[in-house]
Amino acid sequence: MAEAVLVTCAMEMLKNLCSVLAGEISLASVDTIKETLGGKKYLLVLDDMWNKKVDAWERLKSHLIFGAQGSKIIVTTRSDEVASVIRGMIPPYNLKKLSEDECWLIIKQRAFASGGAAAETPNVTSNKIGDISKVRRLRLIFDEDVLIYPKSLEDASKLRTLFGTQEGDSDIDYQKFLSNKQYLRVLDLQWSSIKNLPPSIEMMKHLRYLDLSKTNIEELPEFITSLYNLQTLLLRYCDKLETFPKDMGTLKLLRYLDLSGSCFEVLPESITSLCILRTLKLEDCSNLKELPKDINKLINLRHLILSNHGIWDEMPREMGRLSHLQTLRQFKVGKYNRGATIRELEGLNLLEGELWISNLQNVTNPMDAQGANLNAKRKIRSLMLEWRNATPSPSQPSRWLKSVASSSSSFPCLEKMIVEKCPKLEAKQDLSFIEYFFPSIKDYELDGTKLIRLDAIQDFGNPTVPPIRVHQDHP
Repeated sequence: MAEAVLVTCAMEMLKNLCSVLAGEISLASVDTIKETLGGKKYLLVLDDMWNKKVDAWERLKSHLIFGAQGSKIIVTTRSDEVASVIRGMIPPYNLKKLSEDECWLIIKQRAFASGGAAAETPNVTSNKIGDISKVRRLRLIFDEDVLIYPKSLEDASKLRTLFGTQEGDSDIDYQKFLSNKQYLRVLDLQWSSIKNLPPSIEMMKHLRYLDLSKTNIEELPEFITSLYNLQTLLLRYCDKLETFPKDMGTLKLLRYLDLSGSCFEVLPESITSLCILRTLKLEDCSNLKELPKDINKLINLRHLILSNHGIWDEMPREMGRLSHLQTLRQFKVGKYNRGATIRELEGLNLLEGELWISNLQNVTNPMDAQGANLNAKRKIRSLMLEWRNATPSPSQPSRWLKSVASSSSSFPCLEKMIVEKCPKLEAKQDLSFIEYFFPSIKDYELDGTKLIRLDAIQDFGNPTVPPIRVHQDHP
């Protein structure tokens, strides 16, 4: 009974606090807050706050002074502006991204069934196997002197998680072995000798994670599209893979697709039908000539990780529709009448980390450069600007760089900036903005530029300006 009364009082107080924030305060609301908090030590947590109004915050604080000494207020927010409004004597604490190990720990604790995942998965050696008909998680390890797998493995029909082996599996008949594994959630066959996916995989309706990396499969068969619960598909360095299903759209829960190291020259267009895909990895795809023209349909994409070595030379049009992108390390500007212009960057304001903009010789109008809205990309830490085979008028690179510099006060995280192969760059005139506009920068490189006067660069006379590394590849 007492607990129910306490919950009711808390809910009533929270309702009145919300009224204060909304500016709908009444004497009754003030009396309720005063009565609830009067003389009591409290901890108030305001989670995911977005209200930026200074007067509303001051009004709320004025009604929270009735508690006992030692009372605390914790506010969480994703907005720097909100943090600046509500900060008190204690500076805000900025949470950092979780490391890969920390993410994996959470997955082990939360994503799988009780008992954990990989670290708690029993290793079964070929000479110590017993009755495994009820085993839920299994990792195969074959002894060096025993290359014939026990047939009793086929009885493990209750498996939820299966990790294959990197060697010694050549004798496994995957058609039989996987025929009764319809309850699998996780199937990891990376490095295995499998060459063709058995049709029995079609029955694994609960499968969420499939790893076929570094195998010799040549085809991803059509029946793979029946795995409607699949969330992660890893096909890293499957260098013999040539065929994809014509319709991937039925994989409506697929969020993570890794095709790194593949030999595709043109990616299958069916990929663009993965409507909630969050991550698409294409690292080390050195044969890739172009990206799918309809990649803009992946409107929920957060991370597009592209190869630095691909021979593709421009982004597809309408890349600007991918407004949720957080990772896009490379953006290749297309020619005005063909690929994506630099203006496609305008709405991609959630980008963070590295951004390499190349083919800037295709930007012929300084207004297009301003239209890229670089000043709104507040989480960029490393910015690289690259011209290729450029023959512009002497003023064009200068005007372009100044348009970046004039708005760079919104680059609070920028630590590194690289200007590569920019022609007709005058050190004294065009680089003096460093000490004014990039206070957080730690590393600045000029690679392959012409008309760089090292003595002029050193003549800033300001010890706070970081050292500038100059690479004079051209005389």
